Amino acid sequence: MSSVLEQLIEMGFTQAKAEKALKFSGNKGLEEAMEWIIENDSGDEKEEALDGTGETKKIASALSYKCEDCNKCLRNDEDVQMHSARTGHVNYSESSDSVSPLTEDERKQQMEKLQELLRIKKVQREEQEKHEEFEREKKRRQQCKTLSSAKAKFEEDEIRRLIEQKKTRKRGRSCL
Repeated sequence: MSSVLEQLIEMGFTQAKAEKALKFSGNKGLEEAMEWIIENDSGDEKEEALDGTGETKKIASALSYKCEDCNKCLRNDEDVQMHSARTGHVNYSESSDSVSPLTEDERKQQMEKLQELLRIKKVQREEQEKHEEFEREKKRRQQCKTLSSAKAKFEEDEIRRLIEQKKTRKRGRSCL
């Protein structure tokens, strides 16, 4: 028996699956065989493996995942990814406990809970937007006042300058 085949069997794959992986990967090596197994995995939740006596036994793969940070059980990889994105948790372990599907009542309660959370978030967002709008309006008014006072000061300065020019001209004419 080849060492690659032995290594695959030691990893827990059946001899048939290991031989098939080697055959379809062209006997190129362990890495190629593993890639073939991963790409062509049947997706069964349980996989047969050989024990020391040659009898087949069932080894259960992960039925669910458990978040070590908050102890929440998650059904599949997709749920794990969503949970991780939402909470930032990164510590997960495989669990042999299966997460039972929600009953109709549980699903209804969860939907009501989510809808209530959405309503609360919407109210908070609207309050935040009102506050921001108020602050923007306050800032706009302050800018208008500042601009208006600057314009008035400029006009006053311009009038003073014109008056000063007229006085200077009159003095210049009276001297002649």
